[in-house]
Amino acid sequence: MSIYLDDELPKNQEENDFFDKPKTDEIPYTPPEYPSHRTKKKGGCFFTTPLGCVVGLAFVGFSCVCIIPIIITVGCGALATALFTNSVSRTGSEALVLENPTTARLDLSDFGSSAIKIQGADGDEITLNYELTTYGLRKNDAQDLLDNIKISLVRQPDNRITVNVEKSGSFGLSFHEIDFTLIVPPELAEVTLQPTSDVIIENLEADFVIDSTSFPNIRMTNVLGQFDVDAASGSITFSGSFRSGSSNRFQTSSGDIMLTLLEPVSLTYTAQSNTGSVVCPDAGCTGSYGDRTSTLQVTSDSGDINIRLSR
Repeated sequence: MSIYLDDELPKNQEENDFFDKPKTDEIPYTPPEYPSHRTKKKGGCFFTTPLGCVVGLAFVGFSCVCIIPIIITVGCGALATALFTNSVSRTGSEALVLENPTTARLDLSDFGSSAIKIQGADGDEITLNYELTTYGLRKNDAQDLLDNIKISLVRQPDNRITVNVEKSGSFGLSFHEIDFTLIVPPELAEVTLQPTSDVIIENLEADFVIDSTSFPNIRMTNVLGQFDVDAASGSITFSGSFRSGSSNRFQTSSGDIMLTLLEPVSLTYTAQSNTGSVVCPDAGCTGSYGDRTSTLQVTSDSGDINIRLSR
């Protein structure tokens, strides 16, 4: 054990200071940084959430209902514009003499897309005047189709008179329309139509059967006979008389019906429209005139009905 005197303390203090004094050439120690093994949570796809599913389904539905039809409409419109731009036409005439016009039956049920006009005139001949128009994606397609269509009046074995349209060959993307006027004897046995285009019938006596599933406008002026007319969504305008003992019906789904009954009027009639207005000569739109040998039924789902007597 060593004992130091008071005058030796500075020396000891110097030694202590030596060990306590920081060394200027020391390199400071810095702890290393270790990479973190925690991963950041990724955000989920919005469309996998319940709300996202609803939004996605709504968008798909909107696309199907709104966007896709617009695309189809624009595409079809462009195609139709191209087709209608390339068109050619010609006119022609055909005639057929009838041995007994009052037994002839005019059958035009195969010409629904054509505009039809039938006029009664004196004589025993049927004359067909037509305008044929063809359309093609190319001008050559329309012209080839026009050159290879033959239109003719044909007397069938069962005494039906028909209009035949014969095509031969292939003509690319093309189609045709026919507007025709038939000049017929003033009395025929029957006239049958299934139109989708407008129909005009004037000055003719016959039994008329007109059945449409489209929207033609049917106009009949100065006609006589028995009538079974259904214009579907089209309209009916009639001015004529009913054969004695006949059963007559005029019907539409949404088109209007206007009937002018020419003298002499001899019938019992009823008229009804589910949601349209009805104007008749009699209260309740049920009435009878003359000897009541004929019947008339007029109905429409939503079209207006107007029946009046020509005095």
